[in-house]
Order: sequence, then C-alpha cells, then structure tokens
Amino acid sequence: MENLPSKEEMKEAFEKKDETGEGKLTFKEMKEIIELFSSEEKKNEPNFDQMCDMMCNMADVNGDKMIDFGEILLLLFGDSLEPENAMKGSFRAFDTNGDGYLDKK
Repeated sequence: MENLPSKEEMKEAFEKKDETGEGKLTFKEMKEIIELFSSEEKKNEPNFDQMCDMMCNMADVNGDKMIDFGEILLLLFGDSLEPENAMKGSFRAFDTNGDGYLDKK
C-alpha cells in the first residue's frame, strides 16, 4: 500500500468488509482491503500475495487468525504497540505456516 489510506478511509473499508458485524476480518477480507489501496502495478508484482500474507500475520497480534480494527491501526499507523505484542506480530510474519516455529526456507 504505497498510498497509505487515512484512518477514516481504513475504517470505512473495514466496516464495509465486516459483513457479519463482529468487528473482525478474515485474512482473505483483509487482503481485499490491501488490494483496494494498492496500485495495479503493485498488485501485479509476483510477491504481492506473500506481502499480503506477511501484513496479515504482522497485524494479527493476538494470534486468532482474525484482524480487528485496533490491530490494523497498530500495523499501519503505529498507535502505541506494546513491545511484547510487536515481537509477536513480527514473529508471526515469518512463521508462515503458523506452527510456532521458524523454518529455514
């Protein structure tokens, strides 16, 4: 997302995707929001899906495989992320299969 949306734009996109009204998005729904704010050039890059997966894993601070709006704010705008949660988010970005271990790949 080279053109970072405002918090208001992100909230509006989040609320449109949150069709169940539970206040959380699946990784698939979050990827659709990332695509919405990405240029065609960026979306056509071969590693775009990997980048989306990494962003979703980093945003999912609590590890529930869902992303709430607070987690989006932390990732995109850096709103007071506690150091422990920042480390967890970073670890999840590299734990691509979600098994709690980092692979050598």
